[in-house]
Amino acid sequence: MTRTLYRNGRIFTGDESRWADSLVVDGEEFIHVGTEDSAPPADAAIDLGGRIVLPGFTDAHTHLLMMGEALGQVGLTDAHSLEEIQRRLLAARRTAPGVLRGRGWLFDAIPGGEPTAAMIDEVVADIPVYLDANDYHSCWVNTAALAELGITRDTPDPIGGRIARDALGEPTGMLYETAAQLHAWAHR
Repeated sequence: MTRTLYRNGRIFTGDESRWADSLVVDGEEFIHVGTEDSAPPADAAIDLGGRIVLPGFTDAHTHLLMMGEALGQVGLTDAHSLEEIQRRLLAARRTAPGVLRGRGWLFDAIPGGEPTAAMIDEVVADIPVYLDANDYHSCWVNTAALAELGITRDTPDPIGGRIARDALGEPTGMLYETAAQLHAWAHR
């Protein structure tokens, strides 16, 4: 195994000392994090040039802040049909303060996989409804939300996103990628 000293860094430790200036890796194992003076002998050294080193973490692409906000929204991940989604929205409408937000719906719960504002309007038409898809890459809204956002047939698609439209060019209630970010999510 090759033992490598990483020196001259700002290494965040998370413990009481918070920072170290070196670490030693033996194969795939960290065997030292601390001062260079106290480091065991190494076969090679890499100068970090004062760079910061942080503990590794795996980004599971979770949209962490949105997931936290979602805890107070209507849960739709296990709603396996449009009828179930509509039932939950109708039940939540009774206590909604003026805007209804939901999260986690799946495209395969919607007939043809193409949600429309009209599908939400059937049960909640009087207040804006914003429903984030399970992957947080799109937002399904009702007619009241389209009006609140000022989205019309003349609203251009943003770069990197799309406002779904019917054959006549009218918005259908689906906002994809940056259209969801710039319109629905910026309006929270």
